Amino acid sequence: MSHGGRLLVAERGGARGYAVMAHNALQLAAADDVGLARALVWRVAAEADPEQDCGAAWATAPHDWLVDLAVALGWRVETRGAVAAAGFDPPATYLPSGAWL
Repeated sequence: MSHGGRLLVAERGGARGYAVMAHNALQLAAADDVGLARALVWRVAAEADPEQDCGAAWATAPHDWLVDLAVALGWRVETRGAVAAAGFDPPATYLPSGAWL
């Protein structure tokens, strides 16, 4: 957060989650269920500067819900490189930060 990031926290029906927003984009998200993860992405989009592009990065195959949501929000969807996760399947409600990959 020391570099201008904002922590967004949400709780709904026993599910909890958080997202980090910086540079007008979703940088990281984690939630107990996909519905709450989607709500956090909507919140990032709502709080973003409408004069600048907004988006998310590092989505992988389990994050198909994010691709659908990005299209609905009018975000550009493109591929760039690969994310390797040997030996485990990342949960569908966790969007990793590129800084930690």
